[in-house]
Amino acid sequence: MMQRWPIRTRSLFLGVAPCLFLFVTLLALGLFSRFQEMHEQIRQRGEFLVRQLAPASEYGVISGNTDILNNLLRNTLKESGVVFVEIRNPEGKALAKLDQPELQGEMDLQLFEAEILLEGISPDALALPGGAEPTQARPIGRVVLGMSNQPDRDKQWILVGYGLVVALFSLGLAVGWATVIARGLSRPIIDLSVAVKKLKSGLLGTRVTTTSGGEIGSLESDINALAQSLESAQVIERQYTENLIRTREAADQANRAKSQFLANMSHELRTPMNGTLGMLQLLQETEMTAMQDDYVTTAVDATEHLLTVINDILDFSKIDEGKLQLEQIYFDVSEIINRVCNSFQKEAGTRGLALRTEFINSPGPHEVLGDPTRVRQILINLIGNALKFTEAGHITVRCEWRLHSDEALELRLSVADTGVGIEPVRLDTIFLPFTQGDSSMARRHGGTGLGLAICKQLANLMAGSLSVTSTLGAGTRFELKVPMPYRRVANRVSISLTPPPQAKLSGMVLLAEDNTVNQLVVKGFLTRMGLGVELANDGKEAMERFRAQHFDLVIMDCQMPVMDGYEATAAIRNMELGNGRHVPIIALTAHAMQGDRERCLNAGMDDYLSKPVKKEDLHSTLQRWLKTQEEETTPLTLGSIPSAAKSFGAG
Repeated sequence: MMQRWPIRTRSLFLGVAPCLFLFVTLLALGLFSRFQEMHEQIRQRGEFLVRQLAPASEYGVISGNTDILNNLLRNTLKESGVVFVEIRNPEGKALAKLDQPELQGEMDLQLFEAEILLEGISPDALALPGGAEPTQARPIGRVVLGMSNQPDRDKQWILVGYGLVVALFSLGLAVGWATVIARGLSRPIIDLSVAVKKLKSGLLGTRVTTTSGGEIGSLESDINALAQSLESAQVIERQYTENLIRTREAADQANRAKSQFLANMSHELRTPMNGTLGMLQLLQETEMTAMQDDYVTTAVDATEHLLTVINDILDFSKIDEGKLQLEQIYFDVSEIINRVCNSFQKEAGTRGLALRTEFINSPGPHEVLGDPTRVRQILINLIGNALKFTEAGHITVRCEWRLHSDEALELRLSVADTGVGIEPVRLDTIFLPFTQGDSSMARRHGGTGLGLAICKQLANLMAGSLSVTSTLGAGTRFELKVPMPYRRVANRVSISLTPPPQAKLSGMVLLAEDNTVNQLVVKGFLTRMGLGVELANDGKEAMERFRAQHFDLVIMDCQMPVMDGYEATAAIRNMELGNGRHVPIIALTAHAMQGDRERCLNAGMDDYLSKPVKKEDLHSTLQRWLKTQEEETTPLTLGSIPSAAKSFGAG
């Protein structure tokens, strides 16, 4: 409890309490000693009075002279504290008695008694004849004296009063002295407390005046030194914070510049690549010799490899910045595995390798919830990596399901090869960016070293894991483990791995594209699909052509001179407000960064394709929005049901 008191109160208490205790103790001892002394004085006086009164009363008792006895009693009553005095005969009958009525009520009387003796007579003293026997002293009465300590008690209370006065005076002196001491002790401590509170509130320029000596003086010096250190640390921290802010702003600016550079690089690389890959695809549809077909196929493979490198760089950048978002849709894992493996069968056969698939513990027809694009991307990277480093033998793609419940399973997807393997010292770094398992093989086969790093990060984003085991010279095995919700579906009809022939489309298309090569490529694709095409070199021209002519669909480049694709789309949508029509607009852009698709859709476009575009992807997208020539010639009947693929987002 005392710890909660102010320090001055505590100092005052500690200074006064011992003095007060000492004074009270001494006063109590003194009064007790004085009371004992006064009590002893009363006893001695009472005994003295009865011893004096007994022999003096002898004659009066013998002679029966009561006047003598009363006179003796009156003189005795004059003594202080005597309440009554009485002379009795041997039988106890009072011969004489006097008292003081005002003292009769006293309860603390002390009684003193003494016998009145008749002194014996010696024969020699009376000159009696020889042979006479001396007489012995015998009692002839008794003196009884009653005394009270009332007078002495009054003196005692006077002494107590004097003692209290002395004690209060001494206490006042003690309090005054303790106050001086407490103020001397508390003042510097209070100053220290105020200084510490100011330092705590951030006023680091606060200093304590060092006027005290001893331990308090040392404490004052230590607090001043601490304040100086804190002030210096604050200055350093402020400078560090300012430097950190400048560094962060520079990093943010560099990051924005990097993002802008990647966006520009994506656009600038994809635009000419769209022309190159498109022209090669158009060339493949012409009549060529076997040698020319090999040349074109090689050029297409090289272009697609370059596109893969660009996509890896952009994907890694998006993952590194935390901007990659995963889709959550139901899909069939087996179908994806079969399609991916089928796309690699030709390359594997050309190199004399066997590409095999195994499916274990399948729960029957089902679909898992996840991102099929990213699962396909991981599988393509792992199979491509296995083909790159396997010169003989086989590659096995194994899919195993491990059920955890009726709604959740763990997908285990592994790719094992019989290739060169990886040295044990390189296994710990195989998933790091820009790292190759074998530098000599990497130089022979090429690669950015980003594929496995992207696969690892994608596995982590899917709450899964990607691991590797390898034996040098015997092969490597990568295993992807991903927990996924799943649902059972009705028996599915197996999908043919051979794509069906593309159906001819029907309609008039407005192509807004400022690049001449891309105009030729896309127009060539559209013409071969059976579509009519009108060209516009910028957004403003596209808007004017749309106003003057009927179109069934618009393919819009986003980055064009005069008016870009976003502004042109907004203008077209405004024109449609009056006629109630809605013409599908498909973005065909070289921008492929995170958010570009959303920006296009938010601008009023209906679908999105990134450059370079393949003819198959373009046809699949257009088929969602346009009718085929067979549909144009088929009369509408009551049994006709619109295809779900016509709605946005299908496929």
